Amino acid sequence: MDHWMNSQVKRIGSNVSVCSIATLLLIWLLGLNAIGAESPSLTGVVIEVPTPPTPIPAEGRHNFLFELHITNLRSNSLELNRVEFFAASSSQPAATFDPPHLDKWIKRHVPIANNRLIEGGHRAMLFVNLSLDRKSLPSSLRLAFQTKEGETITEECELPVRRESPISIAPQLHGGNWFAFNCLDNHSHHRLSWFPLAGRPIVPQRYAIDWIKLGPKDKPFQGDWRQVTNYYGYGVNVIAAGNATVTQVRDGMPDNPPFAVKRGSVSMDAATGNHVLLRLDSTHYALYAHLKLGSIAVKVGDRVKTGQVLGRLGNSGSSDLPHLHFHMVGSDSPIFADGVPYVLKSFEWRGVGNSFDALMEGKGFTKSSGQSPDRRRQEFPANNSVVFFR
Repeated sequence: MDHWMNSQVKRIGSNVSVCSIATLLLIWLLGLNAIGAESPSLTGVVIEVPTPPTPIPAEGRHNFLFELHITNLRSNSLELNRVEFFAASSSQPAATFDPPHLDKWIKRHVPIANNRLIEGGHRAMLFVNLSLDRKSLPSSLRLAFQTKEGETITEECELPVRRESPISIAPQLHGGNWFAFNCLDNHSHHRLSWFPLAGRPIVPQRYAIDWIKLGPKDKPFQGDWRQVTNYYGYGVNVIAAGNATVTQVRDGMPDNPPFAVKRGSVSMDAATGNHVLLRLDSTHYALYAHLKLGSIAVKVGDRVKTGQVLGRLGNSGSSDLPHLHFHMVGSDSPIFADGVPYVLKSFEWRGVGNSFDALMEGKGFTKSSGQSPDRRRQEFPANNSVVFFR
């Protein structure tokens, strides 16, 4: 969004997998490594997956979104050079992350020159987004490091994957066309927004999506892009994705002029703007964010049914243009909770946009070549998909 805006001005605990045996590692760290040749190699590396991934079907493939936490308990630094992911009963990796990929997707609160270098006693966090054939269920991984002395060491461990299906929900909007943006993609700010809470890292927007409505000419707006009322999505009804209870409501925040909010000027608490939070069950809460000022039609405690109007799409909070930000979390908080997966019961796939910028510039999207509607069921829309809801 920022790129397009600039051009116009000129013209986001439990089930933890740990790869090292704590007791043996402690002995090794104390220099008491009198262990026979048949004992496992003790690398001093701990690998954790705080939130094991669930297979998410999209575009005929399975997507696995998770974070790999790599802790170096050695006294000297290690440089991570390769990560390989293996499917069950296969000796060939289903996916490999090389140095350019690792440089890009290892994230730290304090940036360093070499992103792959993990100092002794430090931790790195690798954001993983695997898109694999539906027959390839990742079951293990192998990491290769280089020591300061040039020695290569490897660490292998199982990769925990949840086998249960994600919750299936109804669409949050009617009709179309709707552009699915900032979803299932490591490039999205949603995917990379994380912070520690109650002693564990959480990624609230892991499965977030921004829905942008397109008009007759496959463009989000008509006339002057600076006028919020010129956007086709502005004021459109947003609806309940299932039978649920309203647990949180906020109204009273103004709708922003398009692209007027300065980065970092909105607090984390206010970022969702006017919003509604629904409790579908004890571990699935649905957030509808950036709603129009004064439009919210429900109150805390209300029981709502699938398809019931909750409010209208707006541009409040940390939002550049009118759109519905939707995500699901595992507890009763819009932001201070970990993101949980879901799929849509059904939608009609209309095509794919080249980019957000291309749509804003009126270049349209690549339409489906099929003669009959391409109806998808129990899927998550791929990033940049254009869909219609019936």
